Order: sequence, then structure tokens, then C-alpha cells
Amino acid sequence: MDESAKRLMEVPPYVLSVMDILHACGYDAYLAGGCVRDLLLARIPKDWDITTSALPAQILSLFDKTLDIGREHATIVVLKPEGSVDITTFRVEGRYRDHRHPDEIRFTGCLEEDLSRRDFTINAMAMDRNGEIIDLFDGQKDIRNGILRCVGDPLARFSEDALRMMRCLRFAAQLGFTVEGSTCRAISSCSHLIRYVSRERIRDELSKILLSQEPGILYLVYKTRLLSHFLPALHHTLRRNRNFLRDVICLDMKSLPYFLPLRLALLLSGSEPDMAEKMLKDLHFEHKIIQKVMIFLHHSSPPPVPDAYSVRKIMVKTGRDLFPYLLDFWSVAGKSDETHLSALRHWYDEAVLNCECISLSELEVGGDDLLRLGWKKGREIGMILNDLLEQVILDPRLNQKDILLGLIRARQSV
Repeated sequence: MDESAKRLMEVPPYVLSVMDILHACGYDAYLAGGCVRDLLLARIPKDWDITTSALPAQILSLFDKTLDIGREHATIVVLKPEGSVDITTFRVEGRYRDHRHPDEIRFTGCLEEDLSRRDFTINAMAMDRNGEIIDLFDGQKDIRNGILRCVGDPLARFSEDALRMMRCLRFAAQLGFTVEGSTCRAISSCSHLIRYVSRERIRDELSKILLSQEPGILYLVYKTRLLSHFLPALHHTLRRNRNFLRDVICLDMKSLPYFLPLRLALLLSGSEPDMAEKMLKDLHFEHKIIQKVMIFLHHSSPPPVPDAYSVRKIMVKTGRDLFPYLLDFWSVAGKSDETHLSALRHWYDEAVLNCECISLSELEVGGDDLLRLGWKKGREIGMILNDLLEQVILDPRLNQKDILLGLIRARQSV
């Protein structure tokens, strides 16, 4: 079986059926962009994109269930029971005065013109219904060599859409590719244009880099000065400590689990916690992610004494699920020796195995018990429960209802 036939076997039948309908009606239709790249990389595409000579109105007339989510950009989504297909009309684009979106698009009957407007060579390929690859810019060669390169002039590509700079580094991180020299230099030259990109889009690309197989590409985010334009405080911190950037972030991060708050915490661990929190808020990270990052940063060093009480005390803040990640954080950022960490891990395992109380909700008494004993609603009830929790953290055997009620009554008699 030749390579073309093998590639076709990886394309779902419902996607091929959409191409067949377009062909039957006299239109050209090709798979294009990321799905072709992924097929050549032997990866399963997440999305299926077809580029066609059919105009949006003609596409809408051919299929029963569609979403017209971007007709102004020539994109129609065809809905099938098995999945969806994005269909885009061949097009060329006008000027990008805002460095993000074209002022106008013009439909064209030429596949070559459509492919030439795309960002990177690995994303500028098409595949016909027979599985043959249309590759005008040596995208297959760049895939074989692990190279990320712009289509045409990289300065023009990045000036058109500044998000492409972060996408370039994100693709390099996810695929383990090297950014070609002129492309990398163009990012440095255009880095100031990143201010035209929304904070949310920058956040999303940065998160994907952090969770990639090669998070060390963060060094290029720093070196190309992109970082200085969207997180200047972090850029300044890393500039003062190049060894931290090289050794901890670029090398040690690869050893950490793929957990975004953990990797964010390592990235920000050279900054003061208040400044780190501000940076996360500036990039509009979700509150729950920020909370977890701050737990790591506020516990950046392990307790000096690796005993059961120290572990339970920290678990009050982290909960059971987050504490193992804190151990990972300490192994890198805290520079703790393995003996110390093993002892902490042992006491964590014991606490989980014995279901030891680490939160107010796990106390065997609650606010209703105090009300029945005559305490009035208010702050004092909360203070009493927190005091009881502290005693239970010291000695988990105290978490029995009769013992805790006895402690409460003793407090009443004072």
C-alpha cells in the first residue's frame, strides 16, 4: 500500500463524504492546514479543515446541517453525526492594519493563492481526495528536518498577525521542532507587536508551551523579547538570573507532571508572590488556577522537620489532591534532598491511608453542635472550630465526637 492510500485510511469517512459532495457538484476540495500536517506527523488530527473553490452560499446550499460562524471569513461548519468539518473558500487577504485581522478578504479560484497566505510551511499543505499532498513551500521537508519556518517573508507574516509569533514558539514546543533562523530573528524584530494580541490569546499560547513536551522553548520567548512586552516584570527577573532560566525552567520543568498550576508556579518562582499573582491576573488566568499557583509559591520550601504534623498542617492548605504536586515542586524549586522528600511523602501517604482530618468539613463536630450547646451564631463559632481543627492536626486521635464535645464543654466552663 502506497503512502497516499495509507493517509486516506486515516481520514474519517464522514470527512471524505463532504469532499465527495463538493466534487460531485463541480467544486475543488482539499484537506488543508493542521490536519494535513498531523497526518504527515502520524498524529490524529483534532480538527478537519477543507478548503474549496465553492463560495459560502454554495456550501450552505449543499449541506443540511451547518453553522455559519464566519461567512465574512469564508468559513462554514458542516455538522455530521460523527463530527464536524470546517469548510473555507479559497481566499486571499488584504492589509492587516491592526496586526491581527485582515481588513478584507477576496475569494479566489486558486488553491496556490490560498496556501500562500498561510503562516508556516508545515501548515501550508493540502491533500486531495486521492491522498496526494500539494506542497508548494517544502512543508514535508521541514517536517522531516524538524524545522519551523514561515511561508514567504517572516517579517510580513508576523506583521500581518502578531499572534503568529506565539503560535510559532508553541508549535516548536509541542512538536519538538527548531525555529529556523530568519523566522526567529523576525520574531525579535516584531516582538513589540505582541501588544496587539489579547491577553487571553497570549495566556492560551503560553499555557500550551508550558504543557508541551519541550517547555524549554520558553527560553526563546525570553530571548526574542516577546516576554518583555507581555510580562515585563518576569522578563526582568529572568534577566537577573539566567542560570535559573536555563537550569530550572528550561531543564527541570520537563521532569514535572503536565499540571498547569505547577508549571506556572515554577516559571514564577523567582518572583515575589504578590508580583506573581499580579502577572497571572494580568493574563486573565482563572481564579482557581491562580489560587493553586499561589499555594505553591507560598510554600516554596518544604518544612524543615519532615514529620506528620508538618505534613498535615500544609495539607490543610493544599488538600489531598494538591500535596503530591507540591512535593514535585519542592523537588525542583526547593532543591530538597530525596531523603527529606521521601519522609514527607511517607507522612502524606499515612495521612491519606488513615483518612486523617485536614479540613473543617472533616471534623466530627460542626456549627450545629455548638449551637445546641448554647453558643450563639457568629465569628466565635468559627474560631472555636478552627481551634479544634488545629488540635486535631496535632493529634488526629482527637477527631471523635465525644472527645471534641468534651473540649468544647471545657472551654465553656472556663
